[in-house]
Amino acid sequence: MIVEFDEKIKNIHFIEINTVKYEFIDINANGKSPSVINLEILKKISKIEPKDKIVILKVHGELKSGKTSEIDFATIKEKLFEKNSMEVKIHRQYLTSKQYKIIPITGQKKEDIEKNVFEKNIKNLKNNRMELQNEEGIKFAHGVLRDLRQPMAINEKKSDYQKRIKETTLHLMGISEEI
Repeated sequence: MIVEFDEKIKNIHFIEINTVKYEFIDINANGKSPSVINLEILKKISKIEPKDKIVILKVHGELKSGKTSEIDFATIKEKLFEKNSMEVKIHRQYLTSKQYKIIPITGQKKEDIEKNVFEKNIKNLKNNRMELQNEEGIKFAHGVLRDLRQPMAINEKKSDYQKRIKETTLHLMGISEEI
């Protein structure tokens, strides 16, 4: 409603505002594999008309096998945008996997806790790079954490700081990036 006035009300206009429409998709992942979840999501999005709507996808529960990263959220988002969704929001905060769980760690000092976290959890990570496994992986994780803790220098631009952190981390990984 728009009200025009000075000392008295001169004019009142009512302007209708259209509210945003949305689609909500709720997926319970308990006892399912990532491939089953992918198919279930694709089936559900094929049954909706997301054009000009916000799509909210909530995936929760514990996968019986596989990793949460094996659910192809990027493709799901892409398919929804191909169907002209206004926006796609994916809520997966409560999605876990039996295959990978962070083990609770205790310790007296921050450094001890970090070391214990790395030591206990590195065996859960499956990767092909030997330098990211075992003791080498723990050293690498410590190095990255140390570098990420570097504060921004006085008068350093945010973009320069981000570039410095990225280059340091890539150097730790043995990757050179030509800029």
